[in-house]
Amino acid sequence: MAKFHSKTKEYREQMGRVFRSFFERPKTMLDVSIETGILRANICRYVSHMEDDGKIQIHHKGIDPTTKCRAAFYTTNPELFNQPEFTQMSLFWRALRICHADRKPTHWKARYSAKS
Repeated sequence: MAKFHSKTKEYREQMGRVFRSFFERPKTMLDVSIETGILRANICRYVSHMEDDGKIQIHHKGIDPTTKCRAAFYTTNPELFNQPEFTQMSLFWRALRICHADRKPTHWKARYSAKS
């Protein structure tokens, strides 16, 4: 039981450190891994959990200064979250999807065959 408790405590501590690191400014997972010393696989898992909870967002994608490769820069600061833009067409397609969600698909032959 004590082993499980220590793993849970370690998880919470690491999750808190990762959250605070992303809160400072938008960073890549590798930046946070280097800064905190937490394995990148764990950070990836924590980011996934925070995304499910709506606590983290991709701020932008760009070139990572460390690897010189394209990467996602995440933030946990709600003031930096990107708000989804709604356009007239996106609202139209969303409404259309909702209206037709209860329709059952029918086979084209059943629609166009002669009824006897």
